[in-house]
Amino acid sequence: MENAHQVSTDEIDKVRSIGFKIEHTESKYPAEFINEHFAGLEIFAFLNEITDLLKPTAEGSLMQTVDMSDTPPPMLLVGLYATDHNDDDRDLIFERSFIRYPDQLIVEHDYFNLPLSARMQRLSIKVTACCLKQYINLGVNKIKVHATLKDGGFIWAKFGFKAIEKAEVTTILNSAKKDLSDHQFNVVERFYKAYYDNEPNGTNFPMEDWGRLAYMENTLKGSDWHGELDLMNQKDFTNFKNYVTR
Repeated sequence: MENAHQVSTDEIDKVRSIGFKIEHTESKYPAEFINEHFAGLEIFAFLNEITDLLKPTAEGSLMQTVDMSDTPPPMLLVGLYATDHNDDDRDLIFERSFIRYPDQLIVEHDYFNLPLSARMQRLSIKVTACCLKQYINLGVNKIKVHATLKDGGFIWAKFGFKAIEKAEVTTILNSAKKDLSDHQFNVVERFYKAYYDNEPNGTNFPMEDWGRLAYMENTLKGSDWHGELDLMNQKDFTNFKNYVTR
């Protein structure tokens, strides 16, 4: 990537100074590894901002990790954890995996759980906006999520992710039939049929269509689905960027 940010050993030292433990491949030092496989990543700026956002929410001791592996495909995993209570309502978990395939760079949103006291404060949007800065710097092609936990199915739908498994979408539709009035369900079903009648085996169902319906919030919050967002699709990228930076 032309004019991409190059990580220095001093920058790696700064990452350690804010509490991150770095595990890296034996064949390459951290700065060398990042510059070879993830050129453009402003790792200190990224992790410092993420820490500033999430550390105040931690109830208990905070563990911060960066794991690097050059076993194909090369991968960099960032994690922040405060799990003293083993309780979703009190634990903080943030994980992001950057994976360099030969033909594309994928980021997997592995896990994100906020303590109950930190929810409903737009913090997930702020964290995602922080991540997006680096996705742009890196030229990330696609983001993958497993939308689950208590609010994940609703949140990722609002963010514009596409559901890739028809069976999971059908399960959500069946739940909506139980949860909603006949009129509300008919609206929800129309979105389902409008997509799958044209794409019977489609892997890009626009969950945001359901996410915009206020009466689908509870159904989506209880859902479980796998999704993707193609950052190379200009429309999807612009909608995602506008949503997280508004």
